[in-house]
This record gives sequence, structure tokens and C-alpha cells, in this order.
Amino acid sequence: SVFSRLFNIGCRSLAARECGAYEAADMILGQSLFGKSRQVKYINARQPHLRSKMLKPLNELKEMEKVEPNSTDKYEKDWISTYYPDRPDSLEAMCLYDFRRLHDRNSRWVEGPLAFRSESNGTLIVRKNPYLISHATYNFKEKQEEYCYSLLLLFKPFRKESEELVDAQSASCI
Repeated sequence: SVFSRLFNIGCRSLAARECGAYEAADMILGQSLFGKSRQVKYINARQPHLRSKMLKPLNELKEMEKVEPNSTDKYEKDWISTYYPDRPDSLEAMCLYDFRRLHDRNSRWVEGPLAFRSESNGTLIVRKNPYLISHATYNFKEKQEEYCYSLLLLFKPFRKESEELVDAQSASCI
């Protein structure tokens, strides 16, 4: 029968390579072999001149050009340079890593302990399930400056990145 032929083909293809019993059962049942129960957010923990920025949508840029032709505000707001430095005073000692891991943002500003200093940034929402944080990783032996900077950026609380994380005289974080 067709069923027995397909079953034999499946068994032969599984026998062609080593796999565990769980993997074989998942393949036969058509289930995915992996999944995740938590969301992941990326923090671009690189030095400011190496970070890429996201442009605003084209229609917004065109509208801005009509209203203000010389505007330099062409990038979207981001968590490192906009929201984290503007965090509420109650979160002054919280590092960027924990700040992003534990919070989302509501664009509506509501006065309270989780309201940003600037009303245009809205209000923070505490997450029930923290995000898993992904970030750029560096080998200390090969890129000491980038390695140290990424750790400082993620785990040292700051308000003004350029003043607090980089030594002005040497332009280095080490």
C-alpha cells in the first residue's frame, strides 16, 4: 500500500543518519524540533560610531521635509540613546541590560513612577516574563576596547553615554 511504502521511505531516510529517539519521533509526527517560550531582544552594545540606526518610514520623512526642510531628526528613537537615558528617577541605578529586559514602552504618557522624564517618550510597562537579551560579543584578547565598552554599556548605569562611559582625554573606555 502507499502508506507502507511512505513509511519505509521515512524509515530509510531516518536510518541514513544518526538521530535520537525524540528527534525521530518529532520528525515522523511533523513537529518542530525546537521552540522558545520567551522573546528575545537585541541590544546593539557597540560603540556609538559603530552602531547602525533605523531610518523613519519614507512617508514620515517626506512629511517632515514639507514641514521642516532642514530637519536632522530622520532616525527612529531607540532604547540606548533615547529611552534609557530618559528613564524615570526611580530606575536611576538600573543598568541598560535589566532596563530593556524588564520593560516595554507605552507611547502614551501617564504620570507615575514609570513615566519617562520626557512626555514624548511615554511610559514604561513592567513585563511579566522578562526578555532574553542578545548582544554583540567580543573576544577580549582580540578586541579589548570593544569588549570592555559593551560590558560598560550593558551593566553600568548612565545618563549621558558620551560623558560617563568614555574617557574624554584618551577616547577610550579602558
